[in-house]
Amino acid sequence: MAGFVVGLVESIAAVDLRCADAGVVAGVLGDVRRVRGWLDSVEVAGAGRLAELAVVSPSLFPERMVADAGRVSLGEASKGFDRAKTVAVVPELGAVLEQGAVSAGHVD
Repeated sequence: MAGFVVGLVESIAAVDLRCADAGVVAGVLGDVRRVRGWLDSVEVAGAGRLAELAVVSPSLFPERMVADAGRVSLGEASKGFDRAKTVAVVPELGAVLEQGAVSAGHVD
């Protein structure tokens, strides 16, 4: 999967948007969306793992860890944990999120 993301990022970085035509810009923006979906899947997987660790280490406050790491509110950090629960129930959704075919908003 890492090769997929690296290829997309290289493709995005290779385009000079200042002189690209509309079709190229649209293609780049589609690739950005796919990378963002993959990043969403990493956040979901991280939240899921932190939730697992918190079960065996109750002193852990995983939502606070995510909030601090991402510099977001606790409410925003909690969304990743909700998404992790959703993809645990519907693994197919997690797979298409990892492929960048959907975004975290779709999981919500």
